[in-house]
Amino acid sequence: MRVKKGSERIAAMALMNKCIDYACRGQPFSIISASYLENLENHIFVEAYKIENVREAISGLSFCF
Repeated sequence: MRVKKGSERIAAMALMNKCIDYACRGQPFSIISASYLENLENHIFVEAYKIENVREAISGLSFCF
C-alpha cells in the first residue's frame, strides 16, 4: 500500500493500533499484520484475507492512499 514519504513506520504502527482498538471494542478487522521496510520508500505491507478488509482498515488514516 502506498503511504506518504517518510511516514512508513508511523503508518504501519497506526494501522495496527487501530486494529487493536477495534478488536477491544468487539469489531475486529481481518488484518493479520502491517510492516514496512526501511529501504523501500512510500510503501507498507498489509497482510489480510481480502482487499476489502484492508480498505476498511485504512479508511480515516490521513497518510495512506
